[in-house]
Parts: sequence; C-alpha cells; structure tokens
Amino acid sequence: MKKLLPLVPLTLGESSGLAGGLSATFDGAKGCWRVTWISPAGQPVQVEGPVGGHEWSQPAPAADGPNRQGEPRVLSGGAFPEGILVWQQLSMGCAALRSGRRVVGRAPRFPSASLVLCGEKSGVWRDVAFADEPPEVEIGTVALAVAPSHWLAAYLVPSEAGRTVCRVVQLACTPPDAAPAAWRKLPAYPQAPGMAGMMTGLHQGVLIATGGANFPDLPPWENGKKKFYAEIYVLRPGQTTWTAAGLLPAPRAYAAAVSLPDGVLLIGGESSEQIYADTLLLQWDGQQVRIKAGPPLPTGTTCAVAAVLDGSVYVAGGYAAG
Repeated sequence: MKKLLPLVPLTLGESSGLAGGLSATFDGAKGCWRVTWISPAGQPVQVEGPVGGHEWSQPAPAADGPNRQGEPRVLSGGAFPEGILVWQQLSMGCAALRSGRRVVGRAPRFPSASLVLCGEKSGVWRDVAFADEPPEVEIGTVALAVAPSHWLAAYLVPSEAGRTVCRVVQLACTPPDAAPAAWRKLPAYPQAPGMAGMMTGLHQGVLIATGGANFPDLPPWENGKKKFYAEIYVLRPGQTTWTAAGLLPAPRAYAAAVSLPDGVLLIGGESSEQIYADTLLLQWDGQQVRIKAGPPLPTGTTCAVAAVLDGSVYVAGGYAAG
C-alpha cells in the first residue's frame, strides 16, 4: 500500500455555514485557482491563489455565486465507491473526494480521515491523500478543481473558534510514468540488539549516525534497564561496514536532527539523567566527526521534529522535563 499524504489545510475565510454554496475552478488563462463561497453576510465572495502556492488573495465580493459541482454517477469501468462527495473527470480516469469519517454500525475504512482525495483509473479506485483535520470533524460542502499539475480540494468546516470557515488543500500530482523510489539495504548497524532514538544525517556525502538507546540485557516488559549511548559511526559512500568516528560529549537519544551544508545539527534530546536544551553540530573532516556547539533551545526539549526551509531550521513539538 502506498503511503497516503497528509495535506496541510489553508483557511481562506469565514462562511455562512456548513451547507453553504461552494465551488472551485482552475483558470487556465491565468494559471490560478478560483474559490467561491457564501460569506456570513450571505453574499458570494471569491479568492484566487497560485497553483501549488500559498499566497491567496483576500476574500472579495463575487459577481456570481458558487457554481454547482459535479455529483457522483456511474463511470465506465465501475461505479463510484461508497462515500464519494464530488468528482472531476480526467483525461484518464477520475479525481474525487470522499468522506473518511467513521459510521456507527459499519466497519471502519482506512484512513479514518474527514476528507480523503482519491483517484480512479481503469475502474480501480485508490486513496492518495487526506486533509490533515481531526478525524471526527464534520465536513460540510466540498468542491474539487483539477489543474495539469495539481488537485485542489475546497471544503467548509467548523473552526476552533466555533465559526465555519472555507479551507483548501492542494495535492501535487505525480506523473503516472514516474520511476518508483529505489530502496537498498545498508550494512547492519554495529550496536546490537538494535537502536531507538538515534540521530542521523549526511555531511560531505557521508552518513553519520550517533547516540540512541536500547535495552541490552532484558526487554522493558521484563524490567530491563534502558541504556543511552554516545558512540558516533559513519558510513562512507560505497563502504560495506560502519566505521567508529568519535563520541558525543555525553550519551544522548531522541534529539531532532537535520542535515545542513556545515554538518548534521542535533537539537535537544535526552539521556537517563536529563533533557537537553543545547544543540550540537557534527562535521565530517575526512577522518572523524568533529563536534561544535550550536545555538541553545529556549528550553530543554526531546522527541521534537525539525526541518530546513530557505536557510532556516524549524523545530516543533516534543517533550519538556516533567
């Protein structure tokens, strides 16, 4: 089964209610999306946004109200599966939105998501992505638009503030003839019986792995004691074994890690004694891994996630002491 993509929703503005009018279209001449719905004042409003982008216009009065979207019907090669809310015909197959909410008395269908994007080809339906909303939230009116490179799902949903809003998610379409990802098995890690909470990244083309924790003697359900590690290992391109390349200042696991041009940045993490607020930059110098101190976090954080975007490192989530 292919992994379903979680799509981050973008709120466009408030609407008159869950059952209000809503439409979404692709303007090929301008290369943009156009979404129209009914405002809380009962007037049609409209926004435009770039395909694949995030900079949408502010809601403005629309000359016409939302257009009626397509409704489920029997397709050549098979019928719509249960739960389809709206659809668009493609050159080959069909794009659609379906409800993934649980129904009392019926077996749950994966995924349990409020709104699922799915596609049909040669009579076979596959779920491909979902709007990252709480699984039990009520989705109102929905609309779907299709561009050559993306799908756009628009929908009305209650907000955290108790109002109804119009939101959208975009899905980048993968060409049907795209080559699948090539996976290969790497050499076994040298520390048995295995490791959790390791920190890994790439620098100078070398894979760096360090730290982590395991239960070397007894498993946790037999009252085994967790052990934390400070060893650093590297795997050079083309090599079949890992090489010891140094030690962390102290044992550490569950830190966020990102690969930067200057090295692998470890962010926070924990040991058996503390939760760390510092960051460490691991650099491969051709012989071993050197360690430099990075900027500290505002507070000790473990099990966080991190990403790099436009030259900045973003850290989110995790646990603090206690």
